[in-house]
Amino acid sequence: MFRFRLFSSSDRFMSNVPHYHWNILDSAISKHMNEGSGLARKIFISFGGLFLVWLALSFGKAVYIFKTYIVPLFQ
Repeated sequence: MFRFRLFSSSDRFMSNVPHYHWNILDSAISKHMNEGSGLARKIFISFGGLFLVWLALSFGKAVYIFKTYIVPLFQ
């Protein structure tokens, strides 16, 4: 369900970590998400959605500030 890839597999750090650790983590998270109580799952998903909305709004605000204040300096 989830894929955690912190570094590319060719990275020196990643090559020292056995890959079955990531598989264990992945299956544990999938099992928790599938077998967890419905309420906890809904709370987790709603917080994820709120975080994505906040991220989009802050990105939009940054773009607005960049367009209105930074771009005119170079024109």
